Amino acid sequence: MSFSILLVFSIIGLNNKCPSFFPTHKAFTIFPAKLILKYMERYNFKDELTPGVFRLLGRVLMPSFIMSLIFVVIIAGVGMVIVPDLSAEGEDFKTFLESAAEYESDELTGIMQEKIMNIFSLNMGSFIPLLILLVLGTFIFYNFSYNLSRNEVEKGNNSFAGALGNLFDKRILHYLVLSIIIGGLYQFLNYLVQMTGNAFILFIFAVTVGPVYYWFSLTYAAVGIGNMSFSEALSFTQSELTLGRVARVLGISILLSIALAVAGVIVGLLGILVANIPVVGVFLAAFMGVFLFAIFSVFILSGFTGLYYRYLPDAGLESEEQFIVTD
Repeated sequence: MSFSILLVFSIIGLNNKCPSFFPTHKAFTIFPAKLILKYMERYNFKDELTPGVFRLLGRVLMPSFIMSLIFVVIIAGVGMVIVPDLSAEGEDFKTFLESAAEYESDELTGIMQEKIMNIFSLNMGSFIPLLILLVLGTFIFYNFSYNLSRNEVEKGNNSFAGALGNLFDKRILHYLVLSIIIGGLYQFLNYLVQMTGNAFILFIFAVTVGPVYYWFSLTYAAVGIGNMSFSEALSFTQSELTLGRVARVLGISILLSIALAVAGVIVGLLGILVANIPVVGVFLAAFMGVFLFAIFSVFILSGFTGLYYRYLPDAGLESEEQFIVTD
């Protein structure tokens, strides 16, 4: 998912909702009302979304950074074991890049894609297991992050150990199905639009379908926090989709794209400077990269956590003795 997803953090939409075409979600577990409301009032996502998101970010950042570090170390270790030595291919690619000025932009892109695909096809037996591990690891990270966020919002518990429960449960399957449905449909439509080569059609696609695609990433929070099935998550997200929110997604995405581009340049320059420090420079640069990855990831997931609680129906709040939430 693109970092442009961050734009949904401060969306305040219209009240007219789209009719739902999916089964509605249901609650699974009953918790005491006073206990949960005591902690949820601190965040007040329904009235103050952006401050609540930053408040949550501060509480869950360090546990998420630890999990990110573990994730990166495991992926890097496995990659060193199963991925073959690509030094020869790397030298060939480096030589090609040195002569890149001789090619037109479109031609250069095509040749680079062809070389990358050739490397992948020749070493497919090594890359596929690594890709599967990356996908599985990402979904496990989702489970950890949403466990952590739910524990913090509902119980005031931001401990690392408390978020380790049920990391390998059925939610992983629902994440996968959502990725196929939402991501697959978007990529298919994007491919068809790209095939036209028409700049106007590409622009219309970007300002209409793009924001809707980002909005539907809320389904992952509905699964991770609310323990919904993929169909229930689609129903929940689609029922909250309005034209007003799509318009706000478009406006905020433009501003965030500019901000992220500037931030990327600054971070890149800092990484180069740190990497040149003797002996420890490479390790410091890697550590800084993981920390930045954690910040961006937690920022995104905290934002969707806030949106989930913001649009969660209030029906369960009417009872003084119990409050129904999903577990």
